[in-house]
Amino acid sequence: MAHARSTSRRSIYLCSPAARRRTLALLGALPAALAVGTAGPASAIQPRTFEHQTEADFEPGGLDGVVVTAGGQVKLAPRFDEAVGLPESASAVYDAVAIGDAVYLALGPSGALAKVGPEGDAELLVELDAGQPFALAPYADGLIAACAPGGEDGAVALVAISLEGGVETLAELPGVPYVWSIAPQGDGSLILGVGQTGRVIRWSPPPETAEAPDEQDAEDTPETDAFEVLLETEQEHVLAVAQGPEGVLYAGTSDGGLVYRLTPNDAGGYDAFVVLDAAEPEIAALLVGPDGTLYAGSTDAEEAKPGRLEEANDIAIGQADSDSDEGDGEEDPGDDPGEGPGGDLPAPVEPPVEPGPEPVDAVDQVEDQAAQAEPPAPAEDLEPADEAATEDAASDADAEDPQAQDANEEQAAADVAVAETAADSPGAGAPTPEMRDRLRELLRKRLEASRKSGALAQGGLDAADDDEDRPRGRPARSSESKSGNAVYAVDPLGFVTEVFRESVAIYDLALTDDGQLIAATGVEGQVYRIDPATGETAVLGDLDAKQAAALALTADGPVVGTAQPAGAFRLDPRPAANGTYISPVLDADRVSLWGQARLTATLPGQSEVLVETRSGNVADPDAGPWSQWSKARSFGPDPERGEFDPLTFPVDAPPARYLQYRLTLIADPGDGLGDGPDAEPGGPAVDSIRLAHISPNQGPAIESLTAEYPDLEDDPDAERNAEIDFEWETSDPDDDRLRYTLAFRAAGSDKFVTLAQDLDEDSYSWDTRRAPDGRYVVRLTATDAPDNPPDMAQTRRRVSDPVVVDNTPPAISGLKVEVRGRTAVVSADLTDALSTIESIAYAVDDDEDFRTALPEDLLLDSTSERWSVTLRGLARGAHVVTLRVRDARGNVARAAVPFTIE
Repeated sequence: MAHARSTSRRSIYLCSPAARRRTLALLGALPAALAVGTAGPASAIQPRTFEHQTEADFEPGGLDGVVVTAGGQVKLAPRFDEAVGLPESASAVYDAVAIGDAVYLALGPSGALAKVGPEGDAELLVELDAGQPFALAPYADGLIAACAPGGEDGAVALVAISLEGGVETLAELPGVPYVWSIAPQGDGSLILGVGQTGRVIRWSPPPETAEAPDEQDAEDTPETDAFEVLLETEQEHVLAVAQGPEGVLYAGTSDGGLVYRLTPNDAGGYDAFVVLDAAEPEIAALLVGPDGTLYAGSTDAEEAKPGRLEEANDIAIGQADSDSDEGDGEEDPGDDPGEGPGGDLPAPVEPPVEPGPEPVDAVDQVEDQAAQAEPPAPAEDLEPADEAATEDAASDADAEDPQAQDANEEQAAADVAVAETAADSPGAGAPTPEMRDRLRELLRKRLEASRKSGALAQGGLDAADDDEDRPRGRPARSSESKSGNAVYAVDPLGFVTEVFRESVAIYDLALTDDGQLIAATGVEGQVYRIDPATGETAVLGDLDAKQAAALALTADGPVVGTAQPAGAFRLDPRPAANGTYISPVLDADRVSLWGQARLTATLPGQSEVLVETRSGNVADPDAGPWSQWSKARSFGPDPERGEFDPLTFPVDAPPARYLQYRLTLIADPGDGLGDGPDAEPGGPAVDSIRLAHISPNQGPAIESLTAEYPDLEDDPDAERNAEIDFEWETSDPDDDRLRYTLAFRAAGSDKFVTLAQDLDEDSYSWDTRRAPDGRYVVRLTATDAPDNPPDMAQTRRRVSDPVVVDNTPPAISGLKVEVRGRTAVVSADLTDALSTIESIAYAVDDDEDFRTALPEDLLLDSTSERWSVTLRGLARGAHVVTLRVRDARGNVARAAVPFTIE
């Protein structure tokens, strides 16, 4: 076997014309079928195909200068031009902000800011002594950075930076170890997402006041700026904050992947409510669109912001561990917002368990929400029992006393139910319109309140709560685990849609003017474009970094900051001039002849697609030599080719088990700029490729052939089964259909007699009454002829172990009785030509029950047995003994002998 394989490999690698002719001769007329390229039933004579036409098909391949779109096209990728000039000490870009046509980058661990100009050059703007700028945002006419550790006790320092590089520390935040995100406000205040203590804080600059009166005590002047805690979560980190319409704020957390909505209330504070409980552990990116839709990107717990949590843990100078009570006796600022360095913080606003409803502009809006939630049928269509179930769920959103309102709903529902129940009684009236209107209004208010509070059970107003301990307004997590991470869209009504999911971590999000999302991801530095309306995605680029960490949009397109290593890449709206796609290794399972390929492509202008192939017999091309890449076949525009006509060509690769193809896409040299940074990449596009292959037919295999005799009936007088059941197990490496022939040969003969032929089942019952008694072997022949031409069909045979055909009862000879007084000794010789004696039984006189007996040697293990029995205490007179003998094949013999007791 090993020798045959070695010979095959030599012929493959040489691939001489003679070797190829021998292969074609072995395959017969099959190359014609390969030229057609049609895939029929799986069989050795039909070419099998590899077909790539979807995103999932192309995605495992190697991409260099090309992207695979969600529609399953291979296209030239946009260009990402790397900025030159970032400090060598930087290893990560923490955040990015666009101001005008320039982008400013927060760098770590060096603690610096850099500027990337419109021409793509980077320059160091300023080095910060306050620490690492983990968060960056526009502020006044420049920037503001949240640096940690900075100030006393490792507190965050808020540092203002002018666009010329001037630096001013505006505030130090006691008890605030880290700030991961900043949302500037129109009044000059900042919303900060705080790490290690899980808070949302608002910092406000000190007001500009007139000179203090002489009598004012200088000690009364505050030493720190004013700030307040808006939300204190149960999670360790608030990783992202975002500003929504009408003063609404959003916060994304670690340790559970929650997104909080903070809504201003009449008391000057905020009502907190969870709008998203993601399946992933962390929300690291938040973005609010112009229509109020919130986009939230999830990521892995260890990579909430690329390198930031890891860096923070390494540099927490003077900051106690919030998870440990051990230390040097100093207070832990993360333990209690009212003690230690955090003692100056005002008390946080506690989020309500069940926030009240928000104002609704019109009843139409509530009815639209009800339609999306699939509410129950209108009250007039409900049976009394349905209304009784509904009344438990209803409440008045505007009532000050919920218990009293519940009573009102119960009374309204009861009025309708009683009226409908009594409607059949003589003289009774149906429910009045006023009754129905009252109940409908109460249900509408309940639905309105539920939509705003999130307390409405999924499935309708009458949905039961299966878990009484579940917090109201927060859905239970799905038990179904999901791979990868996601971008969620939360519309202004609170409905959540998953618009993107991939095996990447989402680090930052941006939204283009035409509503397309740009996502910076890790851990392979990919940048995605996502259409939230359709869910279509495309990889804009694979950057030379582990993480695409931060995004900033300019008028010329997005700029992406990376980590590991640090870098800045500006998207060029022009597609790459060329790019290459290398397919994954295609496995044909065994050595195959590669036939025709069909390529479907769009080739605008003077663009081209080059196709090359290679083959080998080791799965990894780097582990052993493959053939060389074939000479590239070039395909360009052809006026005679129809728009959807495929390009057909032979695969120039030697016969082998494995194959790869390589596509080189070349743009039209005259292509100019696209329609902007969000335009589809231009140039050629490959829609699908299909490659046919075929292998020499391999014969079937017969794994087993067994014979089974029928079980003996308990009743020896029952009709005897003379069949032998044959069963077999077979397989065919080509998945060909198989047909079977059975034949038998008697012992001493050299001729097989056909028993059955053209069988398509894997069993057969042989009625042995058609054959003489004797010993036989049965031969099974399996052939794949149904799926192969006669000169290529293969057969395999297997012979069974010997079987016995025995349809003759045992012989009873020498049956006699010796009388000794009132005792009789009955004996006989029992023989069978082929089968062992299975049982012996006898009966005396007219006794209907036969008594089981044993042979004289006490073992029923032979075709010949001597049997005797002594009958004692017999009455005087005539008697008869009946003997019944059965062999192993169920043949029964009977004999009787009379005798007299004097």
